[in-house]
Amino acid sequence: MALYSAKRREKHLTVPILRSFERHLRAEGKAEATLSHYMNVTWGFLEFAEAEGFPEWRDITREHVEMWLESLQVRLRPASVRNHYLGLRAFYDWLATEEEIERNPFGLVGQRRIKPPAVQESPKDVVTPANVRDTLAFLRKAKRLRDAAIVAILYDTGMRAGELADAKMADLMDNGDLLIPKAKGKRPRWVWLSPATMSVLDRYHRSLDGVPEYLVGGRRGKLLAGGIYWAVRRAFEDAGVQRTIGAHDLRHTSATHAAASGDLSETDAMEKFGWKTADMWRHYSDQARRTASLNAQRRSSPMERLGR
Repeated sequence: MALYSAKRREKHLTVPILRSFERHLRAEGKAEATLSHYMNVTWGFLEFAEAEGFPEWRDITREHVEMWLESLQVRLRPASVRNHYLGLRAFYDWLATEEEIERNPFGLVGQRRIKPPAVQESPKDVVTPANVRDTLAFLRKAKRLRDAAIVAILYDTGMRAGELADAKMADLMDNGDLLIPKAKGKRPRWVWLSPATMSVLDRYHRSLDGVPEYLVGGRRGKLLAGGIYWAVRRAFEDAGVQRTIGAHDLRHTSATHAAASGDLSETDAMEKFGWKTADMWRHYSDQARRTASLNAQRRSSPMERLGR
């Protein structure tokens, strides 16, 4: 997700109601990524409404929103359509609370006139341990030490790209404990970098001039989340992995492999990955159990034991 750039913000704030909406989001302490999403989605809807000849934002109806959602379904994945729905709904819920509109096209809380688009659960892009091992070996051989550090840290800890972008050396202990001061939801948490990952990180840092401020950096000092995404994507592509793997896919991979190991409790997993509820861990645990069961079925197949 693109952060809220100064150029984009300047364009959005030419609309007075969006200026007030942004002020409201900042007053609520929304994370920059969340604010960016809400503002970008709302701006996109207003542009669509203007192009389609809809009335201004005060007079938008359920039918207008449904037409917009239908247009999104043609070019976006179901999960993205749902996120757009939630972003625009936040705008209209705020308008209703502020009594800027007489009727919320989404309806009242608990009486929604437009239901969130359904999202079918789809398998995540998860790479194998061998894929990770081969990619790290490729990066080391190619002397791409920073990219190797990025892949190792994300795979080892399951951190989000934005969390790694903000991670500072001052928050890293000698034993590998790393404080994430502002995790999602603004709740700090700790993760652990294993000795193997610390070794990869140390090798990268020894190639630099001076002591770095951030765990991984860019040409101008800080590396943004988007840069981390592309570093991961190019790393796996160049190493010959035949799938598009980004930073968040490494987070899914970390969770999947952790669940398969059986070494993390539900509470430990929630702390490590920064989840507020155990739903995500149960999802990965279910995947791991299903995989283990299928492998056991293959090994114990009565028909296979009969011979051919």
